[in-house]
Amino acid sequence: MQNVLKTKSATEWNEILHKAGVPAGLVLNVDKTRRLDQIIDRGMVKTLPDGNEVLGSPLKYGTWNSYGLQKDASKLNEQGEQIRKEFE
Repeated sequence: MQNVLKTKSATEWNEILHKAGVPAGLVLNVDKTRRLDQIIDRGMVKTLPDGNEVLGSPLKYGTWNSYGLQKDASKLNEQGEQIRKEFE
């Protein structure tokens, strides 16, 4: 099997498997993973003032989120009307 797999790139095999209906995906290294849109959008990688990068927190709660913003949580029903309109 190893000899057969060596005949094509991972991307080519991924296409072949998808066309055959086999659920498959590429295994990404850390560098490629940290550049994914969803990782960036969720603030999962932070750049420190010295240029080093560190992981952001996956927890988003209270007055702190991984974007580094400090903001108080909404008061009870403060955005209730706006939220209820989304469900009309």
